Amino acid sequence: MLTLARPQTGWVITSGHAGHREPCLGVMEALGIKPEIIDVAPSPIHSYLAPWGPAAKDNRISPPWPDIVIASSRQAVPYARKVRRASGGKTFVTVLQNPKLSSSNFDLVWVGEHDDYSGPNVIRTITSPHRLTDARLKSDAKALRRRLKDHGAIAKPVVGVLVGGKSAKYDFTPEEFRQLGVFLRKFSVTHDLGLLITPSRRTGSQNIEILENELDPDRSWIWDETGNNPYAGILGLAERVIVTGDSVNLIGEASFTGRPVMVYPVKGHSRKIERFVGNLEAAGIVREIHSDLADWSYERPDATPEIADEILKQYSRHTMRVSK
Repeated sequence: MLTLARPQTGWVITSGHAGHREPCLGVMEALGIKPEIIDVAPSPIHSYLAPWGPAAKDNRISPPWPDIVIASSRQAVPYARKVRRASGGKTFVTVLQNPKLSSSNFDLVWVGEHDDYSGPNVIRTITSPHRLTDARLKSDAKALRRRLKDHGAIAKPVVGVLVGGKSAKYDFTPEEFRQLGVFLRKFSVTHDLGLLITPSRRTGSQNIEILENELDPDRSWIWDETGNNPYAGILGLAERVIVTGDSVNLIGEASFTGRPVMVYPVKGHSRKIERFVGNLEAAGIVREIHSDLADWSYERPDATPEIADEILKQYSRHTMRVSK
């Protein structure tokens, strides 16, 4: 039986975007490591050449090398390769999301099942890693209920609404935000529900205002991006979750609640996201939203501990090899 060695020190290397950094931190936290966070910003030429080209000089990427690196984003991949090479292979290097290079360049790669990527050292899960835990949902839900104690939205069955925004694949226009607001208002009135709504960094203040103008203020609350982010609290309070269909992370994290997840379609096309949603529909986790109020249950997915467990197994084998 393999005795699992545990890494003690770690770096998280990303381009600084939350969609890349948060999953890395979630896995590090599951490993019990408080990592050094390195947000890289390579020069335009190095960024253009990433992930295939060399890493730009960065004084933070230097000895002493950590036990483990978890990297994510195209710009971070050259630095992950550099650490593996410069440490003489002693640092265990994991990349989250498709690195666009052979997995032989790393010790472990994680991708979603919807991604066209495979290899002998690749782990695949139906949803993405994240930083949510049951304890966080519970504590943040209590804090949010106190924050909104006088608001009518929490006097009713609560539906959480996670809203994305314009991206390379989805042109989420102001008119679409208006239509979303109209739909949410009618949905909440028809079923006598309270709506707790959180935008993402892609939503934008103008679209938040458009959405808010269409909602019933007595039964809807939307985060105005001031004060503590209520994201985990909303998921903790929600009896159902509505998610716009433009984000793998938002849909996957909603499914961590184990409650019905309804996907609101957005105009645009992403083969990967559509395949991801299709996988979750086939697993009975999500459904496209309609005007009715269906109820269902499922075995909730949680990729974070699964990835952390695989890292520990592979890290233990790795330490045995490099110590010989």
